[in-house]
Formats: sequence, structure tokens, C-alpha cells
Amino acid sequence: MTVLGALPLAVAAVNREPSLLPGMRLRFIAADIGRPRPPLPLDKDSLSLRVMTQMRDLGVVAFFGPDGTCLTEAKLAAAWNLPLISHKCAGAHGSGEAGGLGATFARTLPPAHKVSKSVVALLKAFGWNKFAIVAGDERTAAGQQMDAIKELSQSNGLVITAEHRFTDYLPHKSENIERIVDQTYDKTRRQIRSDQKIAMAPLGRVHCVSVNRGRAKKKDWVVLVEPK
Repeated sequence: MTVLGALPLAVAAVNREPSLLPGMRLRFIAADIGRPRPPLPLDKDSLSLRVMTQMRDLGVVAFFGPDGTCLTEAKLAAAWNLPLISHKCAGAHGSGEAGGLGATFARTLPPAHKVSKSVVALLKAFGWNKFAIVAGDERTAAGQQMDAIKELSQSNGLVITAEHRFTDYLPHKSENIERIVDQTYDKTRRQIRSDQKIAMAPLGRVHCVSVNRGRAKKKDWVVLVEPK
């Protein structure tokens, strides 16, 4: 939603400055492909490809997004020779300059394998050899990053004491985070969070509650958050 709010503002700013694109105006079109919806009982990849095709037929010349996954969409955009800029795709699959995602693909989020190197380097620098991972759904950027961190950590002799995933996180479902903290507070003092920034505030509050209840000391907990 942050990106959806920022893009129209950026488009309006460009259109107000005639010297940037002389004789042209940008038009912003949004589409929600978060989950399949009747009467389109399609998986998310198929739905996003259909929406992209419809947009191209309407004259769209560039794509921003989608959230989470972008492998199939990036290859389709490359086949059309149209740019696709992803703001939340870890791109764990493939290799090469664009992570195997096509010549017209660009990213604003580091690929999963680069994020994992930074996280593991930090853990080793402080001697934190055991930790838990909390991440979003495996199809999201957070899920890709979690898998990359697991693989690199194991090859460096680090121990993962617990793994937890959650889907469709919203603030009013903070009991999901509470349950994760309850299940991990006595087994680990280091957690890696890989998901939406919106989940961080409830996670911090739950840790504070644990401290107040005497379940953990203030200096015991370290929460590493991957930037989004």
C-alpha cells in the first residue's frame, strides 16, 4: 500500500514538470493480483500474467511490481521487451546480472542470496551461533530470503533453533506473533525477522510483554530485521 500511495504522487510530480517528458503525460494504472478472485479461479501467477496482458493491450509500456514473486512476470515482460521494476521481489531463483529474470528486469530490493550474506556475516561477527527465523509465506520475498539464509547458515556451521512462517499478517492478528514468541523465547535469544515492516511493531510489543512477565531479561533478546 505504501508503494501504491507513492506512485501516483510521483506520476503527478512528473506530469507537473513539462521539461521532463516534453509533449507526453504519464498515466498510472493499478491492479490487485494478491489472490485469485471469482470469476477467475486462477493461481496467482496465471492471474498476474492475464492482468499484465490486458494492461499491455491497453498500451501500458512499463510495469512496477508485483509484490513477492516476480519470476514469471519478469520473463514475460522481457519477451515483450517492456521494463518491469520490482519493489519487493527477492529473486532467489536464477543467476546472472538480473538474477535470471530477463534483460528488462530491475530491482529495488537486493536478491535473496545477497541479503543472506549480510545476515550471516553479522551473526558470525557477534558470535551468535544459534538463532530462530520468523518469515512470511514461502512464495513471498521474505520466504525466499529465509530459504537463502537457512542454506548459507548451515554451510557456515550456524544452528537454526526454530523456523516459523505466517501468512496474510495484519496487526489485528497479533496473536500469531504472540504464539511465535511464546514458542521460542526459552530456546533462543536471537531472532531474524524477514517480512513486512508492519509486523515489527507488534513483535516488539510482544517481546516487551515477555520481559515484563519475567520470562526474558531485557538484554537477552536480539531481533535482526531485514530491510524492505
